[in-house]
Amino acid sequence: MDRLLDAYFTNQSHFERLVHEMSHDEVGTAFVGLLRQYANDRNSSTLRERVSLIRAGYEIVDAKLGYDGKRGDVMAEAKPVNVRTGSKDKLNGNGNFSDYTFTRLEKDMAENPQMVVSGFIDGELMYIFDFPFNCIAPELKRQLEHRFPSGTRLAGEYLRSAGFSFTHYRRCTGLKRVYVGPKIAQLPQYFTRDLYAFLQT
Repeated sequence: MDRLLDAYFTNQSHFERLVHEMSHDEVGTAFVGLLRQYANDRNSSTLRERVSLIRAGYEIVDAKLGYDGKRGDVMAEAKPVNVRTGSKDKLNGNGNFSDYTFTRLEKDMAENPQMVVSGFIDGELMYIFDFPFNCIAPELKRQLEHRFPSGTRLAGEYLRSAGFSFTHYRRCTGLKRVYVGPKIAQLPQYFTRDLYAFLQT
């Protein structure tokens, strides 16, 4: 796989020759290996976002800024989280907004996109929730007010990480379970108790 990656990024014609010279099994093995590595990449959630949105019935929006998906006039923001077996991490229905501001909060509250929140274990999809942004707005507002007690911020100042979890939207009337994976019962140790119980009902 490494020589394929090297060729792809340095010599496209050589890459194509290499692929054509490989057997069907070799191509399949390289593809699965690359997909597995990308699906578990800590620095990129692109594939996890895409599969979450597709499963939830949204069309992908290929834009660097703004929302991630849409269904008609409804926009969606995807927040996938991946944990690895063997770690102490647990899925808790969480998501995160980077460099958050009051201005962004006001925009998100006005537009009220659907949140597509998903959990993965070793890159395998475990669940997808779909709910309106305004279900978590009070929690994000609380964090902003804690970070900026005066209600104002200097240029370049942000709430670096505005997070939420299942606790903050579990009672939301618009909450939908879009997908629950078949392997959840085999991996209870990688879920918080409340989330696991909810997924089991």
